[in-house]
Amino acid sequence: MLISCSALMGNNILIENLRVEYEVGNPDYALLTFDLSWENAWRTTSAPANWDAAWVFAKYRPAPDGEWQHLILSNVGQTPNGAAIEVMEGTGAMVYAAAPMTGPATYSQVQLRWSLTANGIDLIEIMDFRIFGVEMVYVPGGSFYLGSTFKGQEINKLYEGGHPNKKDPYPVTSSDAIPVANASHSLYYDDVYGNGADVAGPIPAAFPKGFRAFYAMKYELSQQQYVDFFNTLTPAQKAVHDITDATGKNTDGDQARNCVSYDPLTGEDAVTTAPHVPVGYVSVRDMLAYLDWSGLRPMTEMEFEKLCRGPVFPVDAEFAWGTDQVARWKFLPSLPNAPNEILTNLNKLNANEGYAAYDMTTPNTRFGLGPLRSGIFSGSLDLGTTRVWSGAGYYGNMELSGNQAEGVISITHADGRAFTNQHGNGFLPETGYADVPTWPQTYNGIGIKGGHGNSIVDDLQVADRAHMTNALSSENFRPYWLQFRGVRGL
Repeated sequence: MLISCSALMGNNILIENLRVEYEVGNPDYALLTFDLSWENAWRTTSAPANWDAAWVFAKYRPAPDGEWQHLILSNVGQTPNGAAIEVMEGTGAMVYAAAPMTGPATYSQVQLRWSLTANGIDLIEIMDFRIFGVEMVYVPGGSFYLGSTFKGQEINKLYEGGHPNKKDPYPVTSSDAIPVANASHSLYYDDVYGNGADVAGPIPAAFPKGFRAFYAMKYELSQQQYVDFFNTLTPAQKAVHDITDATGKNTDGDQARNCVSYDPLTGEDAVTTAPHVPVGYVSVRDMLAYLDWSGLRPMTEMEFEKLCRGPVFPVDAEFAWGTDQVARWKFLPSLPNAPNEILTNLNKLNANEGYAAYDMTTPNTRFGLGPLRSGIFSGSLDLGTTRVWSGAGYYGNMELSGNQAEGVISITHADGRAFTNQHGNGFLPETGYADVPTWPQTYNGIGIKGGHGNSIVDDLQVADRAHMTNALSSENFRPYWLQFRGVRGL
């Protein structure tokens, strides 16, 4: 058979030796067999009692010029020693360690079954295949808190209503609907700047609150991941997701550390010289399309707080790493755009002082304005690291405070509260825009959390909600500092 197979690398994740073959004795199915590996993997039974994983999905097209289609999986064909694999809704598979471990994850001969009938095809000869991997982190289900302590000064923080003199954290103890009112046992918040929050409810039972378990991307979306997405689109779809055009960075050169280049006149694939640096200049519509295409969904603002602090009681003015202290000196980066890009002056090792990219540490580095490489803090410390020094959330997700802002589903608008745990199916309509019915289709219902490389320090705080309403001018606005972190709910 003449089958072209390619495997694409994300942050520290590698898929190699892809083969696609008919299943022996069953021509309605084909088998995808490949080797999968990534760095810094774990599974632990002690707190936070979770694991990291790889979300794997694939695309195919009739070679050489057909349109790329999402490959619908049936089930697992073969599971390597030490691995666990779950096929989810036929869209992709989550691969993770079956037993406690730390170190590199290496799984040979992973095998997934492809339902040819589900994709409406009979033959796989003379086809191209691409397989993709995204590093994820498992977040266990269970209770947690929203907001800050009554002394916390975070803007528009969530709190339990009904207390005239204090704003206590709100406990999330189930997935049931949550009333929104300044009353006992209700969730409430302020709209200090009058940005248009409706302060209405309830928050429906179907809205993902963080109580149920979910997976979330370990890192911010990289430029290489966006390029991989873009290169499978049709010309019409590319036209609305070209971040190098006049509505985005308006250049093929390096702008705010975005190094993506694309020439629509040649039809050649887009490329980037900074594959491990987070993407920027993406709009709400760009990011929702990526999440639909990859079989993920956006994260809600409540899930963001769970991701940062886990089940622990809030700390006043805390950052994603669980303390209220953050580095306040200018970082010195080295080896720009390389997989091992590092910071050379992380030498003030205060046990409670976390590292993050924001206006005091990265006001305008020697590489210019823009984000640092994903995972740069843990990779810059020769003597080992901690959750605080690596800037990690409770469960191991990186750069939740600073670097690039996190687009999330907001509860301050009806369009946001209508959101449910419905994932993308891997297919985009010809318009190129996400078409998942319960997702916001405009900037209404979208908020910004976590801050970015040019934010003030308060924006980095977990409970801060200063930018949860009308934070973007439109769903097509492409700021250099925005991205979304994909989620797979359970």
